[in-house]
Amino acid sequence: MKIDVHAHVFPRITREEAIAANERAPWLAEHGDGTGHIMQSDARFRPVEARLWDAHARLRWMDDAGIDIQFVCATPIMFGYAWDVARTAAWCGRMNDRMVEFCSVDSLRLKPLAQVPLQDVDAACREVTRARASGHIGVQIGNHVGAAGLDDPGILDFLRHCASESMPVLVHPWDMMGDERMRRWMLPWLVAMPAETQLSILSLVLSGAFERLPTSLTLVFAHGGGSFVWLLGRVDNAWRDVRLRNEDWLLPWEPLRPAGMADPARDRTAFDARCAARDRERAADHAYPFGVFVDGQLAGEVNINNVTRGALQGATIGYWIDRERAGQAYIAEAVVVLMRFAFEQLQLHRLEICIVPRNANSRRVVEKLDVRCEGLAERYLEINGVWEDHLRFAITLEEWQARADDLTASWLAN
Repeated sequence: MKIDVHAHVFPRITREEAIAANERAPWLAEHGDGTGHIMQSDARFRPVEARLWDAHARLRWMDDAGIDIQFVCATPIMFGYAWDVARTAAWCGRMNDRMVEFCSVDSLRLKPLAQVPLQDVDAACREVTRARASGHIGVQIGNHVGAAGLDDPGILDFLRHCASESMPVLVHPWDMMGDERMRRWMLPWLVAMPAETQLSILSLVLSGAFERLPTSLTLVFAHGGGSFVWLLGRVDNAWRDVRLRNEDWLLPWEPLRPAGMADPARDRTAFDARCAARDRERAADHAYPFGVFVDGQLAGEVNINNVTRGALQGATIGYWIDRERAGQAYIAEAVVVLMRFAFEQLQLHRLEICIVPRNANSRRVVEKLDVRCEGLAERYLEINGVWEDHLRFAITLEEWQARADDLTASWLAN
């Protein structure tokens, strides 16, 4: 069976209907011979064929292409994210009803995805709920609303609502980036469109937004994920670069790598294995690693390790920072974020931070946060081939609850 998960529809929209929504809203000019133009006001936007608005023509075309099922959605020019909210909401409702009507010609083969007024999260959520009840099986959104990307708090709330309604989300690039150089040769579609998808996926990854979304949410990125897959190696390079630049800064404070084990900073296979291990640890509720990013650049890591459930309900915290970023309180801020996550989401009761006494930089972090020191554990952990004493600092849920407001206000207010 061949299933097409991304195909556009443009209903028979009259000029009068379009103007009622917005002066730049698109409408269809048919030529009477199975062709037409999508129009904006008096300007031609794109030539189109009948399969874009005629379901019978679409089904014939699917037969010729050997497509069994097709998920259909609005042409992105129909989104209307810059229009008046009330008019956009009404427009989306009408277009979604027409999408259901289009698919009713053969509901086994044509499956509708709704559009929403994404510039207003409440209105968008209401339309998702209405569209689901009317027969839509998912929703399509553009990858941004002005400067608000997919990691915007409001858009994340919308995605959570989609998950609660069991509505998969197709993310389509639109309103593409670029200066005057991008205006030639259809470069917005050939270059900027895959870059928009790359930007959106990395925004979700690097902001930690994926960690804050329910695992029940299904996200599909149009066009095979744009340039993301092909440029994934550059994302890997960010971690390797900062680790290699900081070897003499970091290795004295880390466990010695076992003999024969490849260095993940130098060996791609070892790096892939490291990432896979982190995924398994997270899935098993054993560890939760996070990147620390400054000005969009990877600057270090802060991790919850050794999660123990049962009577203990505890874990340890570890961290490192790029030497160029040290002393600027980035790790202290990240540790507060991690504490909030550990106590309020993972429901842990106790966190420990264990530090070699002479590691003044790491000690400065817990001193800034006034984390309680419980004493010295002799020969506690192997560090760079030596069994080192460690100072053990700890905070419990009760202490967090008493201090959460102050810590949040001091470190996370901006």
